[in-house]
Amino acid sequence: GMSSAAEPPAQPEGANTAPSLEAETRAEILLELEQALLNGADLPLSTARLHRTDWREALGAGNALDALAPVHMVRLSRELQSEVLSQLLLSRRFPRLLRCEAAQRVDLAWGPPSDTEPLPGALSDVLLELLHASGLLRLPAAEFDRQVTTPLHNIPGLGRRAAAQAALIYCAAASSQAERGTGGEA
Repeated sequence: GMSSAAEPPAQPEGANTAPSLEAETRAEILLELEQALLNGADLPLSTARLHRTDWREALGAGNALDALAPVHMVRLSRELQSEVLSQLLLSRRFPRLLRCEAAQRVDLAWGPPSDTEPLPGALSDVLLELLHASGLLRLPAAEFDRQVTTPLHNIPGLGRRAAAQAALIYCAAASSQAERGTGGEA
C-alpha cells in the first residue's frame, strides 16, 4: 500500500496555483474517491491534494468520475466546496445525467415531457447544488446565459428543461441577492 508518512503539510488558501499532481497519483486519488462515493464511505483525505488544475485535467480532458449518480455529484460538490470542481461537474458530467435520464424515459415510452416541466427531483437537486457551489450565479445575466443556459439548452432530450430551470434558479438567486443588499457570500 501507499505510505502516507510523506504527506505534504496542509497548504494555505492561495495554494490553488500549486503544480498539478503526477497523472498516476491523480488517477489513484480519483479512484479512491470514486470508490468512497459508490460505497457511501467518507471521502478520502487525499482528495484535498487535488487542485483546480487536477480537476480540469481529470474532468475536462479525462473521463474521471464518469459514472457518478446525481447523489454522488451533490455530495462531491457539498463536501469539497471547490467552485472549479462544481463548474466542471456542471459542464462535463451533468449533461451525461440528462442524456441517461432522457434515454430511460424513451424506453418507458412516455413521450417527450414539456419543456416547462421541472427536471426529476434528483437532477433538480444536482442542478441547484452545482449552480450555487460553482459561483456561476454571481455572473452577469448575459454571461450566465453564455456559460450555462445556452450549453444546457443544446443538450438533446432534457436540455431545454434544464436550461429553463437554471434560468429560474438564476433569477431567484438574483432577487434574493437584491433583497439582501449588495454582495456578500451566502
